[in-house]
Amino acid sequence: MLDEKLAELSASNAVLVSQSEATNSQLSSLEIILTETKEKLKYERVIHRQALDETEVRARVTESDFKEFRSELDDLYKENEELRMKLKMEKDKHKVEIEEVMTQFGETESSCKLEESTAVTLSLSAVKNEPVIKDSSPSQNNRSRKRTR
Repeated sequence: MLDEKLAELSASNAVLVSQSEATNSQLSSLEIILTETKEKLKYERVIHRQALDETEVRARVTESDFKEFRSELDDLYKENEELRMKLKMEKDKHKVEIEEVMTQFGETESSCKLEESTAVTLSLSAVKNEPVIKDSSPSQNNRSRKRTR
């Protein structure tokens, strides 16, 4: 009986040794896979960090470009406002000049008391913006009065 028990335990022991070797083999494979996975993770962390750094650099450059663009836009807005003010001033100045010319024209027209036989043509000089009086003979204009601008 002892021999049977010994044979049974030896067989059992052989099965356990075989299972242990298989487990060791699987464990070695898992350790290799774990090491490879750790290396891949390390590499991916480096790649991820580089990508993150590049993204941060691009974000800073974009932000800087945006600030520069905004500054240029603000400058253009200010320049536009200045030009609008200058234009308004020029329009007002031009309006005053036109009113002055029209006033001068009215004064000139009312101060000219001409005889009936003389026809007068009034026109504005393009160079001086002052009224110029030209005499014309009654026969040339059919004794009619003409006023031109």
